[in-house]
Formats: sequence, structure tokens, C-alpha cells
Amino acid sequence: MNVSSAVIQSARASDTDIAPIVSQALRRITHLLPGLNARVDMGVDPKGVIHEIGIGGRSDPSTGDVTIAVDPASQNFATTLRVWLPALLAHELDHAKRTDSGPGSGHTLLDAMVFEGVADAFSIQAFPQTPPIPQDDALSRSEEKAAWHRARGRLYDLLDMAEYRSWFFGTGQLPRWTGYTLGFRIVSSFLARHPGETAASITSFSATRIFQGSGCACRLRRAVTARSTRCRFRRESPSRRSGVHRSACRGGLRRLMILASATLGWWLGHRTRPSPGDIQGPLAGDQNRLSDGFDPWIEWLLIKNASASTYEDPPVDNSARWRAPASTAA
Repeated sequence: MNVSSAVIQSARASDTDIAPIVSQALRRITHLLPGLNARVDMGVDPKGVIHEIGIGGRSDPSTGDVTIAVDPASQNFATTLRVWLPALLAHELDHAKRTDSGPGSGHTLLDAMVFEGVADAFSIQAFPQTPPIPQDDALSRSEEKAAWHRARGRLYDLLDMAEYRSWFFGTGQLPRWTGYTLGFRIVSSFLARHPGETAASITSFSATRIFQGSGCACRLRRAVTARSTRCRFRRESPSRRSGVHRSACRGGLRRLMILASATLGWWLGHRTRPSPGDIQGPLAGDQNRLSDGFDPWIEWLLIKNASASTYEDPPVDNSARWRAPASTAA
């Protein structure tokens, strides 16, 4: 790792020795990700940092080489070096490992989301004492629901740089860090469903494999459509579920009774078929349908039963929200 003299001097000015911080962080990271082969350069660049933590980084999508930028003028530069530098090194070196011996950064929105989500999950695994990463929980519930709705149907679309900046840095209509938050939701959900895996072990997994194994695809459909009774049962309270279940059973019984009445009417109609003059109500005077061979007795029974017991499906609750479980295993 190459650390510029400007960074070393700034660290000393804040009473911080950067050498042991870097060496201990790299030892931990290489233990979890053996076989790392990436160049790491660290320098002063205030424009390249996340202002909330005073540090930022990027990895080359073709070589995996990492560049770390710091801002010595940040509010607490010593905390930046002691707390956020190890976590950022883990994040960027996970990118490097995924680029070198995994599926790489990919070309679609889903690829980019999972690429960032795996890296953040790995930084938590390597340094669990790190405070919550700001971009992993950057959306309100309503913003996240809207973001999932927007992402549906676009996950496998090719992503250009303008769209990437919109999804991940908020340069368009989306909130800042939307892609990071959704990506972390996908990965943390996958890890929660697969306790035998770790963020380090899934570095080589494809984005599609992680997405399908996370359950987010099914949850995304439920959150956006929320059409079927089966999906509603999983979200509603037990009392509401039982009420919907009773209503559905009563509706099924009514339909069965109407069918039985119609069948009985058909059988009886062959014995005592009414004449057109005997028909009253909606069929009275409808000679065309009678002359076409239509059985008025059956329709009369159907209309009578249907008007006496009309079943309406319970209203669909389209306001249900889905929020992927926060990472507990990542």
C-alpha cells in the first residue's frame, strides 16, 4: 500500500500513527480474502471523499486497483483514520477481489447494487465495531418502497454512467445512495437466509444468484402488486386473516349452492319446462333467446340465486410496504 507523504503528515498533525492502522487492517482483510492482488494508493483529495466521514475510495473495474482519498480538513480526521479507513479498505478490496477472481462489477443495475452490497457487508464482517455505514440505510420507508417500484423491471437493464450516478449518487430524481441501500438489503437478506455463508464467501457469487437467494424477488412482487389473498395473509394480523378466510369460505359455499340449484333446475326442467308466458322478470318477452334453445329455467334460477347472495372479494390492501430485514448476520 502506497501512502502519500501528505497523508502521513496530516495524520501526525492529528496525533495519529497511520502505519499500525493500515497494517492491522490489511492483515485482517487478507485473512478473510486470501489471494488478494491489488495495488492500493492513498492520497489527499477533498473532492473524492464522502463528506460525512471524511474519506472515500474507488476501485478500477478492469484491474481492481484501489485509490483511497482523504480530507485532512474534515471535522475529526483522527476518527476518520482510526474508524473509517479500515472499513473503507475492506470495502474497496472486496471490490478488487470480486473483480480479480469473481464476476466483476457487471453491467446491469442489479450487478452494481450487489457489487456494492457485498462490499459493505464484507466491511461489517471484517470490522464489526464500525458504526453504521451511512449509505446502507439512506432511505425512508416511503422512499425505499418507491425505489423498489422504480427498480422493478430495470434490474437487468444495461447501466450507463449517467444512470449509475443517478442510482448511487442522487444526481437525478432518485435520493442519494439509493443503489447502495437496495444493494445492501439484497445482500443482507441473502446472508440472513443462508447462515452458512459469509460476506467473504459470497464474493465470488453472481449477482443473480444472490438476488434469487435473498427472497427479494418474491418480496418485491408482493410489495408492488399485493394482489393475491395468499400474499395478504402473510402480512395481515391474525384477526384480519381469519376474517378474510371466513369471508372467502362463505363466498365459496354460496357459489356451490348456486351451482347445485342450477343443476337441479336443469334436471327438473326436462320434466316440467315452463312456457314463455310463465317467465316473469328479466326474461319476460325474450322470445329470441327462448327460440334459440336457451333454457330459461336455468337462467331464472341463476338470476334469483345471484341476486339473493352476491359475493364480493374482500378489498385489496395496496398500501402494504415491504422492507428487507436489516443485516444481522452481515
